[in-house]
Amino acid sequence: MFQATLTCDGLSAKTGEFKLVFVKEKQKKESFCTRDLTVDDVRNIVKVLRENTFFAEKNKKTKKVEKFPLTQLPNLYRIDKIFHRNSDNCKFKSEEVTNNSFENFTAQLNVTLSKYEINNCQRRAHFFSQIFIETQYFTKTVEADNSRTDDYDPYRGRGFIHLTWLENYQRYQKHTGVSVVNTEDLNSKNSSVKSSKDNNTNCKIVSTNLEVALDTAGWYWKFGSVYGDINLIADKGTVELVTKAVQGGDGALSERKSAYQLLIKIFSQ
Repeated sequence: MFQATLTCDGLSAKTGEFKLVFVKEKQKKESFCTRDLTVDDVRNIVKVLRENTFFAEKNKKTKKVEKFPLTQLPNLYRIDKIFHRNSDNCKFKSEEVTNNSFENFTAQLNVTLSKYEINNCQRRAHFFSQIFIETQYFTKTVEADNSRTDDYDPYRGRGFIHLTWLENYQRYQKHTGVSVVNTEDLNSKNSSVKSSKDNNTNCKIVSTNLEVALDTAGWYWKFGSVYGDINLIADKGTVELVTKAVQGGDGALSERKSAYQLLIKIFSQ
C-alpha cells in the first residue's frame, strides 16, 4: 500500500512521489483577466454594458426628460446583435461587417488580447470601455459623417479604435503587412488624400472584416498612439489619460468612465 507524509509546504516527504497544488483565491479571481474569453463571457459583457448605458428622452406621460437604458431601443441595441449598423448611413452600404457573430467576434478578440498583451484586469477594462464607445456601443465599425470627415475621406475612422488619416493607415500597413491603403497612396506624404477609387479603397477592410477591425485597434493600443503603449498607461492611469491616448481629447468621457467602472467589476469578480 502506498503511503506518504505531507510536509507543511504540501510536498510529499517521499521525494518525487506526488505534489499537491493549492490555488490561491486571488489567482482564481485574476484568471478572468488573463485567460481567453468565452462566447458567454462576451455576451454577458455586451448585455451588462448596454443595459447600464443610457439615453435621454422625454417621457410621453410625464413630459419630463428621463434616462432609459439602450436596450429600450431594441431595433438598434438588441442584446443578440453586434456590429450591425454600418449600413444605417447610406454612404456606408458597402461596408457591412462580414461574419459579425458573437462566435467570430470572441475568437478574433482573444487573438487581439493575446497578441497585443492586453492581459490584466486594468488593461482589459480600459480596452473594452474604449472600444465600446468607439464602436457606438458595439454596433458600428465606421465613423459617421461629421463636420470634419470630408477632410480625410476615404481614410476616415474605422475599426474598434478609429484608425483615421492616411498616415495612420500607412503606418499600420507597413507595420503589419495587411493591405489597407491603395497602391497609389502608400507612399503619399499628403495626409488628406482624395482617392480616385473611392468605391474600391482597401481601407474598407478595416470596417468590414472583424479580424482587421480588431487588429488595427490592438496595434494602435500598443504601437500607434503618440502617447506610447497604452497598456502601460492603463496599468497606472485614469480613464482621462487612457481616453486622451486613444483619441487625443476627452470625447464621451463620462460614458467611457461609466463603462470602465462596470467592466472593472466584471473583470475583478
